[in-house]
Amino acid sequence: MKNNEIIHQWSIACDKSSVDQGSNLLSLFNIVDEITVSNLSVSEKKVDLKDMSDKNVIVVQKEMDYVSLWRRSVLQDKNSILERNLKFEWVSPSGKVLTTNESPMQFGAGKQNMRMILRINTIAITVPGTYCIRLSSKESDKKSYITVAETPIDIKIV
Repeated sequence: MKNNEIIHQWSIACDKSSVDQGSNLLSLFNIVDEITVSNLSVSEKKVDLKDMSDKNVIVVQKEMDYVSLWRRSVLQDKNSILERNLKFEWVSPSGKVLTTNESPMQFGAGKQNMRMILRINTIAITVPGTYCIRLSSKESDKKSYITVAETPIDIKIV
């Protein structure tokens, strides 16, 4: 383990998260492991389950937060700033990446832990099944991302 390594601790999807300004405590509300979509329609036309396929992507309004906790392995130099690039992917049951969001992460000087909160407003769906949020990380000087978490979410359509 390198002295400047950043380690992913956990990630979770929830309806809403809140950080108390006084105590800096994080609250997670309504952990999301399943989403039920009803009255699915495109251009005001109801979508029939038998017509759904991995080729047709439907965007659905769903607000939720994806919260991750990161930890610095060793706080060797209190003035050091560590950087990573993060990639969040929404993956269909067949493994097709439907949406991608990339973001830089900067671990400030003197920080041992850091929380990242990704606010999600919509999700893309193709068929009912288990989707996942895949979180990947890479150092700025590296070419490829390494998957650090996959959070499954079951999508049911009624």
